[in-house]
Amino acid sequence: MPAGFAFPAGGEAFGLCNGAAARELFYACVEAVIIPGLEAHGLPARRAWVRRRAIATRRDDLTQPAYA
Repeated sequence: MPAGFAFPAGGEAFGLCNGAAARELFYACVEAVIIPGLEAHGLPARRAWVRRRAIATRRDDLTQPAYA
């Protein structure tokens, strides 16, 4: 969701939030819940999360899968 996204009037009644707040919520959830859960099952989730940006920025064509 774009950082500047603004939801329609009354959207908060449905749990909608603006783009910046949605991103903050997503990252907080990944870092506080998802990564620890995956790590508890032996998956190197924190390492993957940290490396995700480096992998994306090295690719010339971001429309192609990272494994292509």
